[in-house]
Amino acid sequence: MHAVEEGSVTAIYLQERLLADARKRLESLVAAHAHVVSPPEIEVVSGCPVEEILKVAEKKQADLIVMGAHRSNGFGALASAHMPWTIAQAIAGHAQCPVLAVGG
Repeated sequence: MHAVEEGSVTAIYLQERLLADARKRLESLVAAHAHVVSPPEIEVVSGCPVEEILKVAEKKQADLIVMGAHRSNGFGALASAHMPWTIAQAIAGHAQCPVLAVGG
């Protein structure tokens, strides 16, 4: 799943495109030739990422939330180191199931 943050000027004018692009990126994560027991359910929503991810995890009764965690470069890396809650931290702190953050 992916949650597109609401409220930014970009999101307002490009909402449909952002949602479609996010869906394509998620679909590309599973290789066409991959042998999976059941196909993944892809969900793209708009809203606050923390709230939306927690809401979907609860609705689907998730056993595990797996999140991509990526490094910031430059000033973003310095600023994020001092923020009390990143998205992953907020989800891990409020989720009703384990959360695995995977770097890449």
